[in-house]
Amino acid sequence: MLVENGRLIFKADVQADTPDVIYLEGVYVSPAERGTGVGRRCLTQLSQNLMTRTKAVCVLVNEENERAHAFYRLCGYKLRGVYDTIFLAQQNN
Repeated sequence: MLVENGRLIFKADVQADTPDVIYLEGVYVSPAERGTGVGRRCLTQLSQNLMTRTKAVCVLVNEENERAHAFYRLCGYKLRGVYDTIFLAQQNN
């Protein structure tokens, strides 16, 4: 997390942390900072730090979010697969 003058600039949440893979979600870059390189530097540094204790770092991103795809590619991430999300509703008996 990067906070400057009480303002959130960058954050990423670790969803799962194992020796084989660390999954990130909730990656956020302040709208005022987007396009300045701050988000790229933060995510790249975080990813390098995480790679010292795991074999892979993954982020999950909506297939249609091209801006996010471009951002992750700039940070060194590569598309490895596509999956579907299925939401299950609990049935009331």
